[in-house]
This record gives sequence, structure tokens and C-alpha cells, in this order.
Amino acid sequence: MTDRIRKNIRTEDIFGRDGGEEFLIGLPGLDQERAAHFVERLRTEVTVEPILYQGIKIPVTFSAGLTQWKEIEDLTTLKDLADQQMYKAKRRGKNQISWEREP
Repeated sequence: MTDRIRKNIRTEDIFGRDGGEEFLIGLPGLDQERAAHFVERLRTEVTVEPILYQGIKIPVTFSAGLTQWKEIEDLTTLKDLADQQMYKAKRRGKNQISWEREP
């Protein structure tokens, strides 16, 4: 999975694992709209093929929550907001992205 993500992000992006199946990606220079389009394209690329494990094809899903840095200086709060959005995407049926659009 990490290879699929690394292959599809930009060199300036910040990428890391945050637990077993959770990853964080920082997308510097992208506003919310462009970040959402970027992550949707990433979701499509990552889920296009199942993962082959011991001869078994395992389907891949990709749920993502987006948040924007803005005035938030606390990284824990930023991650918590992104988590809230990710769980919202999962509740809506998985394999999608969720983000709060600016008013």
C-alpha cells in the first residue's frame, strides 16, 4: 500500500504512517479544493487493483479525511479534525473522502 501512495504523491508532500492502516499526508501549497481533487485521484490510483497476498486477491478501500492547516497551530488538533472527517467518510460507506468545505 505504501508503495502505491508514494508513487502517486509529489516530492514536496509529507507522508507517514500513523498506525496500522492509517497514513498522514501533508500537501503544502494546495488549497482545500485542489487537495480534495488530489486525494480523490490518489484514492482512485491506490484502489484500482486488489493486493495479492499469498495467492489471495484482497480488495483495497481508501477512506480519507481532509482538513486545512489555517489557524490551527496544534498538530494534535489538526490530526483530530482529519480523523473526524475520515470517520465521516467511513460512515457514509467507505472508499471515499470527506472534508469540510469553507463557507
